[in-house]
Amino acid sequence: MINLKLLATLAILALSSGLSYSEAGPLFIVGSTSASPLIEASEKAFSLYVDEGDSVSASVVIRPVGSQKGLKSVIDNVADVGIISRYLSRAELDKWPYLKQVTIAQDALVFLVNKQNKITSLTTEQIKDIYTGSVIRWGDVSKKNNQQFVKPIQPLSKGISHGTFYAFHSLFQLDYMLEPVMQGLYLKRRGENHLFSRRATQTYSRFNQAMGIVNREPESIAYESNAVMQQYKDHQGFKKIKVLDIDGIAVSEASIRDRTYPWVRPLNLIINTNTDNAKVDQFVKFMLTDVGKNIIRQQGYIPIQLP
Repeated sequence: MINLKLLATLAILALSSGLSYSEAGPLFIVGSTSASPLIEASEKAFSLYVDEGDSVSASVVIRPVGSQKGLKSVIDNVADVGIISRYLSRAELDKWPYLKQVTIAQDALVFLVNKQNKITSLTTEQIKDIYTGSVIRWGDVSKKNNQQFVKPIQPLSKGISHGTFYAFHSLFQLDYMLEPVMQGLYLKRRGENHLFSRRATQTYSRFNQAMGIVNREPESIAYESNAVMQQYKDHQGFKKIKVLDIDGIAVSEASIRDRTYPWVRPLNLIINTNTDNAKVDQFVKFMLTDVGKNIIRQQGYIPIQLP
């Protein structure tokens, strides 16, 4: 939690020194839950990157609340930087033309199941069928699973405020409906004449929640950021799950870079250009340095190769 007395003191010092409050205080970054470990890992290195003589604070405050809330925080000038795991839409760019997005990395969506499941690969169409309710049981996907699972498939999804969900439903060309009372998430193929699934997709906010459900309920399937998955490799629960190939293609740095694995999405820093903030400029520059790129790779993301 942010210390309000400390922030008030910083504000007074900022006014007396001629600095803006935003520059004097910590760098406030709001957004993607998937990217929060990356920002946390960057904090110490960023403090070393900022010169002692610089007039900006090297401290960083992170609030991982989802891409959509991160975007709104920058628009409302509440946060210095938003971090979102998607591109801004054309409508958003038209509505807020002062927003700048800086792509610092690539990531991919991966699908995971319990290791008891004999499936090793799904096609794009099978994923759509599972999440839209056209396929109900794993035995309908593979006869090897006929005797393995009695219960229907339970699809799991990131909540709709997350950039990972945005990437999922846009890449797989799905529409969604959030039932207003029970908050059930229902999906369908894009197009007016397609029907919504009658079965609710269970939502989660953090990967460890999805991993726990897939551990306990072997008939379930979830998707997540590949980078986040890499961060959990040493977790006990990771031993009971496996990542599926999609259309026979395994996710890797090579398959992400050459787009043979097509379910790729960006990681963007969002900046309000109406606010002149040296601290923000310093952070953006840092994330594009070799040190910043090494941290990005260590956290499971694929750093952008600048020309």
